[in-house]
Amino acid sequence: MIPVIDRGPCSWLDRSVETRTAIHSLLLSFLLALAPGLATAQVYRSVDEKGNVIYSDKPPPDAVESTPVEIQPGPTEAQVQEAQERVEADRERLEAQRALREAEEARRREERARRAEAAAAAQPQPGNSE
Repeated sequence: MIPVIDRGPCSWLDRSVETRTAIHSLLLSFLLALAPGLATAQVYRSVDEKGNVIYSDKPPPDAVESTPVEIQPGPTEAQVQEAQERVEADRERLEAQRALREAEEARRREERARRAEAAAAAQPQPGNSE
């Protein structure tokens, strides 16, 4: 018996390429929109008495030593636009590949049907002995 894995109703693997591309595009846009705001915030790194490293947007109490963390700036609007254009180009390329694949599959089905008809026509019919 082959085990069946139930991935649930929202399995990532069951989604179409177009759906996954749309999700990637949406997530990329969302993350890129948040990046400039995150880059302007000051982040502090501190280590507590137990050795745990803590990152915070507020300086820790005076008793704890901390160091500001330098954050690289987020992407520019031009970089965001370029990333969105790449995602759109990828989506269009995938759609074109899918259309070509479907057309090729249809052509193969038609060819098999023609061959089956030709083979059936070439078979002698019962009761027709000439």
